[in-house]
Amino acid sequence: MKLYHLFCLIFILVINCTCIYAASAVAWCRDTSAYGYSYGHPTESKAQYHAIQECYRHGGKSPPIICSTNGNGYGAIAISANGRSIGASVGHPNQKSADNTAIRYCRGANPSIQERWND
Repeated sequence: MKLYHLFCLIFILVINCTCIYAASAVAWCRDTSAYGYSYGHPTESKAQYHAIQECYRHGGKSPPIICSTNGNGYGAIAISANGRSIGASVGHPNQKSADNTAIRYCRGANPSIQERWND
């Protein structure tokens, strides 16, 4: 019986630990079309910081956060065919919903999904 209780305690701790780190964010630099994203962070502000840093690494100059969440879920980034427009989504209940939202928010012609994640 003690082994069963120990197993239950470990299971609960594992579930809680995986749910805690679920914040995600997307940054995009309009001037250079560079973007950065991050997920699996303990807070939304940490996710935003890492998304901005990732955007800088890809050539961004002063990228704002275009979307972020403190909750878990699926995310996606869509880029227009000419690469000058972006759509992003975070915290969705499934990948299809995240993909559709990112494509809907991308204002350029012929957007396609470039990045996907689940945290």
